[in-house]
Amino acid sequence: MPRDRVELVHRIITRAVQTLHFRPAWIAYQKRMDDDGLRYQVARQRDRRVKLGEQVAQFESRMRGMQDQVSAFERGQAAQADRVQAFGNVLTGVTPTVDPLNGQLRDVWTGPGNSYWENGLGTIVNSNASPGVGFHQLQPH
Repeated sequence: MPRDRVELVHRIITRAVQTLHFRPAWIAYQKRMDDDGLRYQVARQRDRRVKLGEQVAQFESRMRGMQDQVSAFERGQAAQADRVQAFGNVLTGVTPTVDPLNGQLRDVWTGPGNSYWENGLGTIVNSNASPGVGFHQLQPH
């Protein structure tokens, strides 16, 4: 820009800035537009939170469904394992028991009597009645 025009441009810009006035109606209109924009954004964010909450609820519901499926599968597997174990016990002649005094699990040889008895030395007897003093009855497991 030529040097002789710099001063003219400076005066034009200064005059424009000095004469710039906003009309109250325009300021009110801009305020209304800002308020409308803010309300729109607040409503939009609220809707987004609601939709996100719905998506989270759907996801959690699907996860519970999958967890229920896995739990049912695991229960089925455990039941099958129990059936196989019981069948194996019959084949091998083993009866699972638990000692009510200490909670210890123990497999004993299956005998013709209805109950299993143990004394303090670890001797196990299969009998329908107590074999005597010092024996306590093992419980079926």
